[in-house]
Amino acid sequence: MKDKTKEKAPEQQASSIVFIGSFNPKIFQPAWFVKEGLIQKQEGDEADIEIMHNEFVSFGLHWLKLEVTRDKFQVNTSQENFYEFLKDLALGTFKLLKHTPIYQMGINLHMHFRMDSENEWDNFGHKLTPKEIWNEVLAGPGMLKLTMQGDLNRNDLNGYRHVTVEPSPKVLNGVYFTVNDHYEVKDKKSENVVSCEEIVGILETKWRESIKASKEIIYQLLENV
Repeated sequence: MKDKTKEKAPEQQASSIVFIGSFNPKIFQPAWFVKEGLIQKQEGDEADIEIMHNEFVSFGLHWLKLEVTRDKFQVNTSQENFYEFLKDLALGTFKLLKHTPIYQMGINLHMHFRMDSENEWDNFGHKLTPKEIWNEVLAGPGMLKLTMQGDLNRNDLNGYRHVTVEPSPKVLNGVYFTVNDHYEVKDKKSENVVSCEEIVGILETKWRESIKASKEIIYQLLENV
């Protein structure tokens, strides 16, 4: 029998890449990305600039949202056909700014699914977090958020995987999944990190594997719960 769960399409989805390190936010203006050939001139001209400040930069393109503070660089897209472009933009940026210290990275996948009924939605939460024990201490218990942590199944990398499930804030009778693959450089002392070479290398070699594994985890939960 064909597994119909595998065919369930998300109502909404997004992917993001987050770097933790030491950044100069004012660099990251649309004009800089155009000059370096990372986005097209028309995209730069049409960018929706929310704020440009020494401490915080935020702007959007038709497919991208970018935010940078002194210690965080984040890009995300809600369009699946631009996931690869998102990765390429992050890679291209820090291959140019190779002396930027970056010591942590998150590769994230977000998906909202609509359940077929309110009863199915309730049962999904009950199977993930059985209510029997909670009925002893709470009246009408219900799951707000569940986060599980596991390893990345790779001995050569420092990091972990977080899987979070919660009621969707955007979809009626919806379930919201987030999978966060968190990576860290081998040297735990951030002050010793003087470039982004190690993190960029991880992004370049593990991004596709990370996104694939995240999708498989989400669909397996939908199938098994």
